[in-house]
Amino acid sequence: MQFLKLREPGYALLVGEGIEIGGFEHPAALPNARRIIRCDRLWKSEVAAVFSEVDPSGLPEIDVRIDLDREGLAPFPDASLDFVVCCHVLEHLKNPVKTVGEILRVLRPGGRAALAIPDRDHTFDRHRPLTGWEKLAAIHASGASEPAADDYLDIVRYVHPQMLAVGEDERRGYLEHLRKRREHLSVWDSRTFPEFLNRCAVLLGGQWRTLYEVTAAANQFEYFVVLEKDGP
Repeated sequence: MQFLKLREPGYALLVGEGIEIGGFEHPAALPNARRIIRCDRLWKSEVAAVFSEVDPSGLPEIDVRIDLDREGLAPFPDASLDFVVCCHVLEHLKNPVKTVGEILRVLRPGGRAALAIPDRDHTFDRHRPLTGWEKLAAIHASGASEPAADDYLDIVRYVHPQMLAVGEDERRGYLEHLRKRREHLSVWDSRTFPEFLNRCAVLLGGQWRTLYEVTAAANQFEYFVVLEKDGP
């Protein structure tokens, strides 16, 4: 796949010991890493019950089970990791600002983060409005830690509008189905996601610089970036 090929130069910049969050069907190949700790919300044995379309036999085993909205990266101490890989995860979270802060927290000075999100204009989200910074900053300020079924009404309106015509009980059941799967809550493109990351750094008092970047203009799918943390 072209997007995976274009990630390779960025992945080559990750060295030492770190974590991958949510590798799922496309676990990162990191040729220069000494150790990769795989993390996800579900154990491999639990995947089929939530994602019936996925064959779990081809998925990597995870080492640490974490729910980012609830606990962040609590198993990992401050400044303890050389890298974090977090691809196609932030858009699923109730509070992505919190997780960006957690990534900054666990990285050592000079540590690197490889981040990716699906570009709105190249996915099933193409008709949804982009998620504004003000909304995400307000969610973070509220301390919200878990999505509710109503958070997925946006998907019904713009992606599956046929569900607007069904009965209330059926629609509520569908919204709960989306919540269980943790479908996309935030919608970004290759312009607004780097803006989001910069705003997070300002809000959270962190600093980083871009080492490698690929936009959806090149891969027709995602925005991918490798950032290096500056300072403490």
